[in-house]
Amino acid sequence: MVTGYPNSDLVFYARLKQGDLLRRVNEFNLAQQTYESLVNGFPKHPDVLYAHLYLAAAHNAQASVDPSSSGQLGAHAEIALGIYERLVDQADAPIDVRIEAGYNLGLLLSRRSQAEGRMRAEVVWWEQVIAPFLLDQSRAAQLTGGGREWMSRTLLGLGGLLESQRKVEQAREVYLLLVKKDLPGVAIAKSRLARFGVSVSTTE
Repeated sequence: MVTGYPNSDLVFYARLKQGDLLRRVNEFNLAQQTYESLVNGFPKHPDVLYAHLYLAAAHNAQASVDPSSSGQLGAHAEIALGIYERLVDQADAPIDVRIEAGYNLGLLLSRRSQAEGRMRAEVVWWEQVIAPFLLDQSRAAQLTGGGREWMSRTLLGLGGLLESQRKVEQAREVYLLLVKKDLPGVAIAKSRLARFGVSVSTTE
């Protein structure tokens, strides 16, 4: 399609799908190159932010922690982090893009060994994802299936991070919020609540 019909409106989406398929078979470097070609070749395309998002995912998949650098993120992770930081703050980006970027940004930060990284992850997940896109009812009503899935991952990620720091009461409130909003992952949240002695009937 790309070779035979270079001027087709479907070229962008064909290449985007090509990148997705490459990621599925763990060809992350080739996927990275594919998304870069879209970012550079279609800078004004209405869906180019998805190419940016998936480019970050390709870098993220190639990320590694250098054991000789006190837990600092590797080059691929730093590039992914920069893209995610920009997308989560981009006011004109689709909500689902901002939520997915925010989740992954927090996850990258939480992987840092320093307490500062975990604290930054908490702030990102709560202040840049959950508060503006879930607690704001007008925005929460706009969540797509994908947005709800990434919001659920954010809540579960934050809850797990809080538990690891023995912030049990805060983790409990996060899991209860997931159940209250009836997001994907309710069963997981309820099983975690059970560890705190909170019965299923209490959350319903």
